[in-house]
Amino acid sequence: MRPKHLRLILAGLLIFLLRWPSSGQQRIQPVIDPDEVRNGRSPIHAREEWFLRGRRAPAGQSPAALREHAFAQRQAMERAQQGTGAAGEGPLSSGSGSAWQALGPAPLISDPSGQQSYGNVAGRVTAIAVDQSDTTGNTVYVGAAYGGVWKSANAAAANAASVLWTPIADDQATLSIGAIAVSPDGQTVLVGTGEANNSVDSYYGLGILRSTNSGASWTLISNATGAPSFRGLGFSKIAFNTSNPSQVVAAVAHAGAGEGSDPGNNTVGLYFSSDGGASWSLATVLDGGTQVISGSATDVVFDANNGTFYAAYRAHGFYQSSNGGQTWTRLANQPAPASLNLTNCPTNSANLSGCPIYRGQLAFNPATNELFTWFVSSAPADGGIWMTLNGGATGWSQISDAGISACGDSFGCGVSQGDYNLFIAAVPN
Repeated sequence: MRPKHLRLILAGLLIFLLRWPSSGQQRIQPVIDPDEVRNGRSPIHAREEWFLRGRRAPAGQSPAALREHAFAQRQAMERAQQGTGAAGEGPLSSGSGSAWQALGPAPLISDPSGQQSYGNVAGRVTAIAVDQSDTTGNTVYVGAAYGGVWKSANAAAANAASVLWTPIADDQATLSIGAIAVSPDGQTVLVGTGEANNSVDSYYGLGILRSTNSGASWTLISNATGAPSFRGLGFSKIAFNTSNPSQVVAAVAHAGAGEGSDPGNNTVGLYFSSDGGASWSLATVLDGGTQVISGSATDVVFDANNGTFYAAYRAHGFYQSSNGGQTWTRLANQPAPASLNLTNCPTNSANLSGCPIYRGQLAFNPATNELFTWFVSSAPADGGIWMTLNGGATGWSQISDAGISACGDSFGCGVSQGDYNLFIAAVPN
């Protein structure tokens, strides 16, 4: 037996003996620091308080905002050490000594034993945007859950092994990415930080990263007009008006991680920009003439044929805007009208148990004028895949998704993870 294994066994045995009750049914008590027991608190609570010290924000303060402030301080210190004075000069890794060699990211085998292996895997990609101004299809941006933004200039290469990806935002204040959108001319790139995929490791962001030179440099937009803060939230999707790129809409939602996801003075929902993403305002969402209570927006698409934005709104339904995203009205005809109605999804409520839309996804095909949607409840339960040819004006047709509910996958079928990774897209041709 190896000495290391012997030490592990002895350590485990010692812990077992310390926890085993004696004949008098009493356990050996651990040694307690007298300073731990103060002000009437138990040792357990005292240790918990010590552990959380430095791991939680002071009352009333946003962890996301504090992190951004700390990052700015770090940048200032590094500039001072490097003898540079201007903000943003030089990468964070620039310093004296030997150059670093990148070791990744690279796929890793998911389970070396091979018993339940998915093969080689990497961290999840949360956003993909193809630069439509590049008719070769080679210019592509991707965002990772906590891996920043990557760009390829040869993404459509015939030999997949030759495709190269370059990180272009590693020096930014957050690497948590939820959405990416590229303007029709390829110059403006908008990156919504914070992953809105509702998992325990979906981390919050700090706002929108904006580049006007195809990702060569970035500006962080942390607040909307009137001071609603993006810090601590996530971005589900960002969509340009392809006919008028000055108009952009962002779907903003809560991130999955609890820390910083609900600080004061930030609001989820739909935001619009009239200057190509340089500034943002909170949109007005209406059911009839009544403003809808704030809720997470889980997707937004632009209908290029009719100049209309469509969005999915958690606990409420589907909405449209024909004025650049400033004002949204509820679709008179909803997919699954028997369940997505105002009785189950009232205007002034965020009732997730009664309203069956927790995550809704959208796709528009300009070649056919088809608008698709797929949504799930918080259970999650399948709300179905639906299609309309006129924005829902005359209703929706349901498309069978039997191949999803009975897919033959030994790991399971259906929408059991629909709140985490639901997605739909329309094939252009």
